[in-house]
Amino acid sequence: MMIQYGYLKDMNGEIRIDEEKAKTVRLIFNLYLEGLSLNRIAAYLFHEKIASPSGKEKWTAQAIDNLLSNQKYTYIVSPEIYVKAQLEKQKRTNQSSDHKRKTVRYNSNDVLSGLLVCGECGRNYRRITRKDGNIVWRCADRVDNGRQATCQNIYTISEDEIKNIICNYLEMEKFDDVTVKNCLERIEISRDEIVLIPKLEHIFDIHL
Repeated sequence: MMIQYGYLKDMNGEIRIDEEKAKTVRLIFNLYLEGLSLNRIAAYLFHEKIASPSGKEKWTAQAIDNLLSNQKYTYIVSPEIYVKAQLEKQKRTNQSSDHKRKTVRYNSNDVLSGLLVCGECGRNYRRITRKDGNIVWRCADRVDNGRQATCQNIYTISEDEIKNIICNYLEMEKFDDVTVKNCLERIEISRDEIVLIPKLEHIFDIHL
């Protein structure tokens, strides 16, 4: 049987709390109750170089959500903290359902250059204006080399979509290049996910 993250099996075969990993569990619950979103918690753990339960460098929002919902962590964080986290999750779910975010407006294009990075090969994403006038971003390796590219990341994202993601993350009604430049270290784009990594000094300045 697979041992749950935060626990270990001792010499007698008994399940006990793994104090080192339990610190991470408590940290996640505390950050969540302080108001950080799942993605922001993932970014913080990445900056702190805390590996995910699977041993990867990055935590996914889903892994954090699963951890927060797992009743087995009641023994690590206390029943009171666990219940508070569940109430907070319900509160955020209701807010998300009742209050859709407004469509954002933009006033800058240049700030994204150098900020968008391919999550698979590490090269920058490059801005492309298509024949129909639509603006999209793609991995530079794919742009330069097409089917001969080493990188297999074929994900193309529209400029409107990435700006909406950034505005929602930073809670901006209007896209502001200065705020983006000051708050975000980089944005890693891969086939499976988009990870916004804030500058370390701004992680706790961003609230829901």
